[in-house]
Amino acid sequence: MKRIFLSILSVQLILLILVACQPVETAYIIDASETEVPTATPRPTRPTPTALIQGSLQIGNGGGITGGTAGEMMKIVVSFEAASPVGTIEEMRVRTSFGGCYTESEMGGSAWEPFLSTKSFEILVANNWLGFYVTVQYRDSVGNISLAFCEEISIEGLSPMPTTTPTLSP
Repeated sequence: MKRIFLSILSVQLILLILVACQPVETAYIIDASETEVPTATPRPTRPTPTALIQGSLQIGNGGGITGGTAGEMMKIVVSFEAASPVGTIEEMRVRTSFGGCYTESEMGGSAWEPFLSTKSFEILVANNWLGFYVTVQYRDSVGNISLAFCEEISIEGLSPMPTTTPTLSP
């Protein structure tokens, strides 16, 4: 009886190893009672955002406020940093807005680009205050995707100075 039991366990172990090596979503083995038992959880088809990748970004010098003349273009420089314990950071996807940060799911439609440590954005300065938001996600060489990181800078748009000199009448 012990010999039959050991033989069944040996067959199950061999089947488990063979099935586990196959590229399937879920592997099953049949136990002695002929009941299917899942041995692995389904793998996601796309990587999901993970805190495994640490990252950040900084707009300008990090002061949070800048200003310019309304109606003129302003260059905003953004610095990016990221690190992964299992691979090198190879790509990032960036979205900008004047209405707030993007979520991970909203970032999903953005195109991946090679990782850059800095990137410049040209914006038209509006009259009064305006918030400029930059959201980024990073992807490492293994395919892990970071959570979304976001920063904001407030831009004060000042009215242009008059270009004509007033004349006095006698």
